[in-house]
Amino acid sequence: MNRRAFLAAGVGAAGLTAGCLGLIVPDEISEQAQPGGLEVSALDETGFSHERTEMIRLEETVSVRGADVAFRVDNWLATFLRRPGPTTPPAQFAVLSTPDVSVLGQQANPIARVDRRVLLEEVADEIGLVGNELTAAGETTATVGPEETETTLSIYETAAELEGQSYDARVTIGKATHDGDWLVIGTSYPAATDDERLARSLAAGVAHPVDPP
Repeated sequence: MNRRAFLAAGVGAAGLTAGCLGLIVPDEISEQAQPGGLEVSALDETGFSHERTEMIRLEETVSVRGADVAFRVDNWLATFLRRPGPTTPPAQFAVLSTPDVSVLGQQANPIARVDRRVLLEEVADEIGLVGNELTAAGETTATVGPEETETTLSIYETAAELEGQSYDARVTIGKATHDGDWLVIGTSYPAATDDERLARSLAAGVAHPVDPP
């Protein structure tokens, strides 16, 4: 599913619920997330380095109760890499922050609604991680950020390709809310390392909000 369809599905579902309540639908919805990142201490502990932080704007006109609604959401995606050596595949971490959007009291942001596997596919597409079939490999718990918000990290295995290297990878995905945003956190690392602790350490080191680039 492309990002526009992904977004419209969530807004449309919220609009149908609002219509049943007989309430007035706004002409325009515009929200902006605050960027996320990693604390310096987490970078030092894990050996990751910041690659880039970019704003991703999603714009869509959707029909809600027969009316066109201009929906615009500004999201932020921060990515981090660890390159152990020329023969070892890199590990990658991403923080996607997206607004916690409600339409007439109903959750509109699809990030809050969809299956974790779909979230993982969306984030992997954005960060350039090419994978094949995802195989569920369990779950682990983690805390996100200094406020230690508890979340569940879903773990998957896949044959991946990143920066020209092909390898068996483990990828994790989780989400939490903080300061008006949803934070989606994703980690990929070589399956041979079996490093769930890495994913938990990175989740704990999330910083939000941070200054935009």
